[in-house]
Amino acid sequence: MTDNHHGEKPPTLSPDQARQGRWGWQVLMVLVIGLILAMGVWWGVEIYGETIAPESETEIGNPATSPAPPPATPSTPPAN
Repeated sequence: MTDNHHGEKPPTLSPDQARQGRWGWQVLMVLVIGLILAMGVWWGVEIYGETIAPESETEIGNPATSPAPPPATPSTPPAN
């Protein structure tokens, strides 16, 4: 690139002046709206997950309420 400022000294700027810009309320609004949308999607997925989830007792069973297995009996009678 060619420099159109022949012999000019670059301006001296303080760190506050050299900043490219502030975030402003527009960026804040984008972040807040994005957060609200993410929470809405999370809520929807939670509701959907609850509706398709099988009941826990039919899937795994509850040992406290399931009947005990019958005692083991020999398949052949004992010899006398």
